[in-house]
Parts: sequence; structure tokens; C-alpha cells
Amino acid sequence: MFIFGLVIFSNSLSAAGYGLDAQIQQALEYMENNYSNQIDIERLADSVGVSRSYFATKFKAIVGVPPSAYLTATRLRHAKHYLENSNLPIQDIAEAVGFSDTYYFSRVFKKSEAVTPSEYRDLQRKNRNYIM
Repeated sequence: MFIFGLVIFSNSLSAAGYGLDAQIQQALEYMENNYSNQIDIERLADSVGVSRSYFATKFKAIVGVPPSAYLTATRLRHAKHYLENSNLPIQDIAEAVGFSDTYYFSRVFKKSEAVTPSEYRDLQRKNRNYIM
């Protein structure tokens, strides 16, 4: 459930950008625009022109979570969108949001949402049909 709260938080940070340090805002935008690619802290630090250790410390101090946790939350938010709005196979969704291993994606998703990606999709469809 921690990741769920982080997903909501990540939406507000990336949407608003108010009062954030320019380097951190740039890193958040980089993650949002490149979440489907392999991203590591070194690459993020390079993208904003600071050292890895300085970036990791600064990011966590400002955002409240490490860059890797924020990136995972961003990827899961996009995965949920795909699950809700497409018929793509889970493997394709995992790859589209930056997970090279479908099994790992499913484990991370279940840890965050308490259901597997397939169960999430089924629940969303049932809820959509119930509302209509």
C-alpha cells in the first residue's frame, strides 16, 4: 500500500511542480518521459548535472522517497492505465512500462496493489460494467 500512496503523491508532484528544486523537477520530468527505458540513479544524476550521491540525497530530502521508489510508482501508475484501457498482454504492458521481467513486474504490482495485474484488470472491468 505504500506504493499506492506514492503513486498518488507522484501524480501531484509531476503535475504541479510547485516549489520544487529545478534539478529535482527536471529529474521528475525525465522519469515521467523515460519510464519505459532503463533508468538508474547515475543516469538521472547525469541528466541534471550533479553527482550520484548528491542527487540521491537531495531527491529523497525533497520528494520523501528514493528515486528508485518514485520511478517504480511512476511505472505502476502507467501500468494501471494500460491494464484499465487496453487488452495488451501483461508481458507487453510490463515491457512498455520499463520492466524487462514479467514475473518481477507481477510481484512488484501485487505488492503494491494486493492483486496481480490480471486480477486488477478483471476487477476494473467488473467495476466499469457495474457502474454502467
